Amino acid sequence: MEIVEQLLNGLTVGGIYALIALGYTMVYGIIKLINFAHGDIFMIGAFAGYFAVVLIADVFIGSFLASAFSLNEMVVESFKSFILEYRLYIAVVASIIFCGLLGLFVEKVAYRPLREGSPKTIIGSAVGLALIIMVAVFGKGKVSLGTALLFLVILISLSVSTIAYLKYMFNNFKSFKRENITQKHIIYTAAFLISFIVLIYLSWYFDIMEMMILSYIVVLLVYWLVVSRMKNANMGGNSRINALISAIGMSMILTNLVALLKGNSAMRYDMGFSSGVLSIGDFRIAYLKIFIIIFSFILMGILFYIIHKTKFGLAMRAVSHNLNAARLMGINPDKVIATTFMLGSALAGVAGVLVGTNYGQIDPNIGMMYGLKAFVAAVLGGIGSIPGAVVGGIILGIAEIFSSASPALSTYSDAIAFAILILILIIKPTGIFGKSMKEKV
Repeated sequence: MEIVEQLLNGLTVGGIYALIALGYTMVYGIIKLINFAHGDIFMIGAFAGYFAVVLIADVFIGSFLASAFSLNEMVVESFKSFILEYRLYIAVVASIIFCGLLGLFVEKVAYRPLREGSPKTIIGSAVGLALIIMVAVFGKGKVSLGTALLFLVILISLSVSTIAYLKYMFNNFKSFKRENITQKHIIYTAAFLISFIVLIYLSWYFDIMEMMILSYIVVLLVYWLVVSRMKNANMGGNSRINALISAIGMSMILTNLVALLKGNSAMRYDMGFSSGVLSIGDFRIAYLKIFIIIFSFILMGILFYIIHKTKFGLAMRAVSHNLNAARLMGINPDKVIATTFMLGSALAGVAGVLVGTNYGQIDPNIGMMYGLKAFVAAVLGGIGSIPGAVVGGIILGIAEIFSSASPALSTYSDAIAFAILILILIIKPTGIFGKSMKEKV
């Protein structure tokens, strides 16, 4: 019975690894690149689920609805208790939505410009650099969530409005003669100046003027140097190496941003799931583990259905097989790749909520180890293979649980994953389900 219990524990951990590994393998199958920010998206999914419940229960119901509709305390508490009773499911939905959008953002900022050899959205990297400036100006790494979000909103608004205005004026202003000035020029200029003054006033009012001006100059400088002065240069370079570096940079930004806003200490993660145990004779297993196993495989089943039974799945397989041929068939590869990032990131977000629920705590650093182990699972199963990611995750989870149960190997349970990686690369580099491919030169 103990072996069966350990197998089920292995399936619990393996199901989580498989959910994360599916994101790695889908992205690699489409664009032949590894999304090294994927582990951090998994970590953010756990935090997003938790804070969604807090925002809905305390802010939306406890503050907004209570004051807007003059609800009495008993009604407010009944609403809050209902939300808290189903908070695990709310957290799962919130992590799917938030991480899906975050995956889309990562694809557009860190991958698409480098994949296309275009320098335009290096401005996204400039915004990331502006975050570093924000930390440096504030000092001690202490800044509230509201201040950080306000800073980003104002900075992006300032940058986008300025760059759009400058592009419009340079494209439509052939010479600075008075007769060339039209009513549209005057309206656009007035609108830009008003928005600029309002945004700068908000920066001054909320006491973020210093870092805002500094970050704004950095963004414009990057735009001028990279886009305007080098738009005709060949910026593609080695797109694979560039994308790899960009993904690692995005990973560092996401991890440190969460650490900045929440701190590095572990946070208690209570999703209110039943702590009961199913007992059949000598066999015992927690209801939570049963839920994680079933829910993980349901999500995998939904993904398999999408890939093999829907038009998007057909488009996804076509792009994976031959991107240029798929484009000739009327498929938009950019949309397919972006949606693939969204699907993989949504699964990773759910995995984050499940990990937090299973272990009862989360911290900003969990993404690195889980991301690495899920990457090992993807390589073990055959990177690019959907069934391989599932099988690799399950094998890795079972191996880790059995090694943890062994007195001789319990202290080396984390090393088991990387030992498996080394062995699979030596014995069968393509993985269990992987196929060797000839690359034309």
